[in-house]
Amino acid sequence: MATLISTTNVALSELNTAPGGSTYSNMRFVNLARPGWNEGPLGSSAFSNYTWGLDGNSGGADAIYGLTPTSGQFSLTQFKGLQYYFDGTTFDIQDRWMNSLGIPPFPQPPSSNDVTIETVITDSTLNYSIFGGPNTPPNFAWNVNATAQGGQASSQVPGFTPDAFPLVRDVYWIVRVTTDPINFGGGQIDIYINSTLVLNSGLNPGQNDFDSNTAPGIPGQTDSQGILFDFQIY
Repeated sequence: MATLISTTNVALSELNTAPGGSTYSNMRFVNLARPGWNEGPLGSSAFSNYTWGLDGNSGGADAIYGLTPTSGQFSLTQFKGLQYYFDGTTFDIQDRWMNSLGIPPFPQPPSSNDVTIETVITDSTLNYSIFGGPNTPPNFAWNVNATAQGGQASSQVPGFTPDAFPLVRDVYWIVRVTTDPINFGGGQIDIYINSTLVLNSGLNPGQNDFDSNTAPGIPGQTDSQGILFDFQIY
C-alpha cells in the first residue's frame, strides 16, 4: 500500500516520506520541498530528509511525479494527494521487448543476433540511481536477454520493491546493449518510454552504451501508470 499525502490539511511531517512511511524530523519546509529527490538520502545526502524537488540543484529536473517545479512560492497544498514512491500497482516500472533480427543459418552460431540490454533509471546528472546509491560507474538495475526472433510482453522489472524507489517525474536513463563481438550481423534499436521514442540508434558488435543526456538519447516521463520501457531490436 502506497504512502499517500493527505488530500486535505497536509502536515509538514508527511513530506519526510521514508520507505514504508513517514519519519518526521524537525526540518524547514523549504528543505523538504525544494531540493531534488537526488539531494536527500536516496542521492547525495546533502539533506538528511527525503526531498521532493520543486526547485533543486537541477531547477526542478529531479521532482516527484505530480509536481510542477517552481522557483517561486511553495505551498503545502502543492503536495495534496501525491505519493513519493512507485507502489507497483497504481505506479509500476515495467518493460517489454521484441527482437526481430533473424536467426542466422549454419555455420553462424544461432545466438549471433541475440542481444543483452542492461538498464538503470537515474537522476538528471546520471550520478544517482532511483534504485539506491551512487551510479558511477553505471550500476544497472535489471537486464533483458533479447534472443533473436523472440519477445516479451509488458511485465514488472526484476528486483522491483514496492514503496522503495522515488516516483520520479522525469525519467533519466542509462542503457547498455551488448551484442556478439564477432558474429553480430548488425541492427537497430528503438527505445520507447511510455510510447515516446527516446532513442533510435544503430548497433555495433560488442558493447553499445547510451544515455538520456547524450544524443541521440532523450529523457522520458512518468505517466499515470508509471514507467514502461519498450525495447525494439530490428
